[in-house]
Amino acid sequence: VKKVLLEQIKFGRNTKDTVRVVLYINSFDDYKVFKLKDPNRIVMDIEGSGKKAGGYYAGEKTTEPYEYKSGMPEDNVASLSEALGLKIKTVVIDAGHGGHDPGAIGPTGLKEKDVNLRIAKALKEKLDKDGKKFGITKVYLTRSTDKFIPLEERTAIAKKQGADLFISIHCNAARNKQAYGIETYILSLTNDKAALAVAARENASTSISRSEMNTVLKQYLLGAKIEESQRLASYVQSSVVSNVSSKYPPVRNKGVKKAPFIVLIGADIPSILVETSFITNPRDEKRLKSNDYINKIADGIFSGVQRFSGEMQTASVQ
Repeated sequence: VKKVLLEQIKFGRNTKDTVRVVLYINSFDDYKVFKLKDPNRIVMDIEGSGKKAGGYYAGEKTTEPYEYKSGMPEDNVASLSEALGLKIKTVVIDAGHGGHDPGAIGPTGLKEKDVNLRIAKALKEKLDKDGKKFGITKVYLTRSTDKFIPLEERTAIAKKQGADLFISIHCNAARNKQAYGIETYILSLTNDKAALAVAARENASTSISRSEMNTVLKQYLLGAKIEESQRLASYVQSSVVSNVSSKYPPVRNKGVKKAPFIVLIGADIPSILVETSFITNPRDEKRLKSNDYINKIADGIFSGVQRFSGEMQTASVQ
């Protein structure tokens, strides 16, 4: 402490289950925060010049107990983006598969690539129409026609458009034709065989070799927005399940899961992949042909995005 970047550390318990740690930094250019195990720990890499920038550094050290006070509930500031009052303005929606890559195919020949595009377009239409009410002003599709886009290029499109959120739309598939349900994924390593099987199917068109995969993932996860992606995924998952089950029971809530999806690598923003239904299930395939069912799914994703974006819009300290 008191050498180069770090001037002071303060910490205190805010709530029964929350401890806040405050670092006073001379200068600040960039940061990464990530968790490691064995032993469990949080690592913060902070970059700066070491020179004080006028008006943005700590005063003399004080021995007074630290008490954080603000005009809003503590639980509402759940991330650095919220604490800084950063907004969600631009959303990129990715319709999975396309072109020569049909994705999964249903019992009567319905192609996943076509369903994904219908859902993506329906979601874009809803965000274009009502997104401005909660701060979203720009919405882009990675593809608007039946064309193939390499997995590695999809998040590159999100970066190019300056996206604040990335949502990849897919349909699930299984050898068991009776499998059904809805699940939402975030990018991470996992030992879950079922999740790995889903990722393997969705990653089938990648050019990244197996030997490169772990290195690429580990490097990316150091800077990934894991916490925010998890929260966005939970909101979208619960909203889609609630919305669809209101008219199309039964619906199985398969929850939020982690898996190494190539399509989520590269965009250092909250990113999720939604497996909307099992196209290999005859009942789900029939539903996926219906515009009403497509709209129910799109409405559910919209509601999840609205809740997440709304938190970001209102989380600035008053």
